[in-house]
Amino acid sequence: MPSPETETNARNSWGRVCFLVAVLLMVGSVRGAVTGESWDRIAAVTALSRSEAVKEPTVHVKGVITWLEFPNLVIQDESGGIWVHLREARRRGMIALDETLESELRFGTEVEVRGVCTPGAYMPVILPESLTVRGEKPVPSGDPIDPRQFFAGAESGRRVEIRGVVQTIEPFKGDWQLVVNSDFGQFPVRATSSTLQESAHLVDSEVRVRGVAGALFNGRGELIGPRLLCGVAGDIVVEKAAPPPEAVPLEPLDELMRYSPHVRLPHRVRVRGTVTLSVPGKYLYLQHENRAVRVETVATVSFNPGDEVEMAGFVEQRQFIAMLVGAEGHKIGQGSLPDPVTITPKQIIAINAQAKNRGLPARPHDFDGHLVRFPARLLAIQNEIEHRPGSQRLLLDSDGMILTADLADDVTRQFTSLQPGSVLQVTGIVQLEIPRKLLPTTQVHAQRLDVFLRDAADVVVLSKPGWWTPERLARIITVSGVLLLGVLIWVWQLRRQVSHKTDQLAVEMRARRDSAIEFEATMRERNRLAANLHDTLLQTMSGLTYQLEACESESLPRADRVSNHLDTARRMVQRGQEDLRGTVWALRVLPLKGRSLADALRAIVERMQDGYAVKISVGDTGAIPAVTEFVAGNLLLVAQEAINNALKHAEAVSINVALASTEDSGQLTLEVCDDGVGFSPRAHFVGISNHFGLLGMRERVERLGGEFNIESEVGRGTRVWARVPLRTFDAHLS
Repeated sequence: MPSPETETNARNSWGRVCFLVAVLLMVGSVRGAVTGESWDRIAAVTALSRSEAVKEPTVHVKGVITWLEFPNLVIQDESGGIWVHLREARRRGMIALDETLESELRFGTEVEVRGVCTPGAYMPVILPESLTVRGEKPVPSGDPIDPRQFFAGAESGRRVEIRGVVQTIEPFKGDWQLVVNSDFGQFPVRATSSTLQESAHLVDSEVRVRGVAGALFNGRGELIGPRLLCGVAGDIVVEKAAPPPEAVPLEPLDELMRYSPHVRLPHRVRVRGTVTLSVPGKYLYLQHENRAVRVETVATVSFNPGDEVEMAGFVEQRQFIAMLVGAEGHKIGQGSLPDPVTITPKQIIAINAQAKNRGLPARPHDFDGHLVRFPARLLAIQNEIEHRPGSQRLLLDSDGMILTADLADDVTRQFTSLQPGSVLQVTGIVQLEIPRKLLPTTQVHAQRLDVFLRDAADVVVLSKPGWWTPERLARIITVSGVLLLGVLIWVWQLRRQVSHKTDQLAVEMRARRDSAIEFEATMRERNRLAANLHDTLLQTMSGLTYQLEACESESLPRADRVSNHLDTARRMVQRGQEDLRGTVWALRVLPLKGRSLADALRAIVERMQDGYAVKISVGDTGAIPAVTEFVAGNLLLVAQEAINNALKHAEAVSINVALASTEDSGQLTLEVCDDGVGFSPRAHFVGISNHFGLLGMRERVERLGGEFNIESEVGRGTRVWARVPLRTFDAHLS
């Protein structure tokens, strides 16, 4: 144990240290009060949460420029680094950029920034209200990375140092874009031209890289991965040059990423094989015996199927299967294209599933990247796949398994003549699809696959589809559905029309039945009235005439009888007797009695012409169909009334009567025309009191469902026109 004296000395030493620290803090405070300057630590600003940064608090920082992409820049102090967004500040009107400012700003310039903190797209950034140049300082060298911090994006804004192997390098906006593979993972590096003068032979070299740590992020501000920004000379140092191509180790295709007790550095490897498929500048497939591999390359060297080639590239796993990326190579000879293996996609999946269940490699192999041949039925042809102009894809059904076959060359479009439903023989390169998800076992296996076609010759039509293809069946079903819908609509419309016509027919049948009943009743009443007049008044007038003649013959000599009043009375009675007899005849309607309507009409005309000098003619009636009694009787009454009016009022010379039937015998037309004095039909119909005959004719025709019209002008004669329909049910109403 330490002695009491030692403990006392230790306590005194600790007290002196604390006192010295307190004095230094007081001196710093006094100095800050005198100068009026207080600085925010950059680490304190970047530590603000997003909810705090949204409030845009005021900040005042000072730091050295470590990255410059004018007008935006990165500054760093002893605590950390942060982005300063001059572009957004200028857009908001917070700061006006001086033309000389760009020339004053460079790597190593110390600047004082006053402004506000805002969340930024990924991490907090500063929007400056003022930016003052304070001089020049050395750029921080950069600390070795903490891998967890770096790959989590927590080092963003600070200069760091990391070692790795360069996998690719290519120009990018006047600078260089590299992909570096470290012991902890890959990340992109952007290097200015001043940082990297010579890029030749840099691929596969071991480098030490210094730069500003950054992040790749999506539109939500979520981290995708880290990146590095190098802008100072000496930021990229080659520690071990890339080996010459012949020194790159040659690996068999079946040894890529296999078990080894030794750590494999992320250097290139060489492989040899026969080209089975090649798309220059994109990728190719190599096959050797029972192994195959996909090789991605940016080189535009063109290889043909069957070429023996040697390729050097970096091994990566995509879809859980090893492949080569960033590869370069050359042809070493001419071989023979391996024969395609005849095997179905379902069998390939079954082989891989069996290997998983047994915990062994697939036997004879997993067939990824192999050239295979199998039959399939074409389901559809898809064009412009994934927005690639000219691309084409076949959708296939192989033994119940659905898969796709893509043309490797998007420009080739040779499948327009194929018909869906055709049975095809397909030859192509297998690409296994293993789902990217957390699996409960240590071994994964493919659950589906797709095929790459080399050209149109890889598809051979074994049999064309029958007439009943799904597309045609779909069209027939569609057309049939449309026709059925049309028929249903037509039936519905027809039912509506039939219902409407039925209602109309029922109304017309009731009207014609009522007309028939009324006609029979009217005829009976007219005949009764005619008989009564004949038996009573007409007989009385006949007796009165006889008595007058007797009185006249007995009371006066013959010479005096001429001027006698009795003679005048006798003549008046005789005239009344004739009128009454005509009225009696008019009231009685001659029944058809087996005659046609035309014959009955001629009989009426013949009877009515007696005692008149007017010529009444009946035109050629042609073929008139059989007409029921009540229809014929109504038409005869109309004709009789029209002729009687012409005889009494028209002062006509001739009267023409016409009866005609339409071609389909569906209607009868009656016309009575005279060349008399005429009249104004409108005036006569308005003054109804003494024109019951005109109204009676109209009512008779309308009760039969027909049309009636009178055409007349003063001095130009009269035309009475009637048209009635003939109905099959009229016979049941008689």
